[in-house]
Amino acid sequence: MNCKECEKLIPAFIAGELSDKDLESFLAHVESCPDCEEELTIQILIAEGMSRLEDGRAFDLKEEINRRMEGAEQAVSILNDI
Repeated sequence: MNCKECEKLIPAFIAGELSDKDLESFLAHVESCPDCEEELTIQILIAEGMSRLEDGRAFDLKEEINRRMEGAEQAVSILNDI
C-alpha cells in the first residue's frame, strides 16, 4: 500500500468500516510510515476531538489513537489465527 491509498482509507478506518484485507494493509503501512501516522492522528483529532468537545467529554488524543490501533491489531490477529 502506498501513502495515497492509505490516506484515502483513513476515514473508513476511523468509522470502523475497513474490510479485513484493507485493515491489515492499512495497519502495516501506518506502523511503518510516519507521514501516514501523522495524517491519521490529525484526522482522528478532527473527527473524534470535535465530537467530544461538543459533548463536553474529555479527550486524550494519544489514548484514542492507541485504543483504535490496538483494537484493529487484535482484529487482524484474530483473522490470522483462523
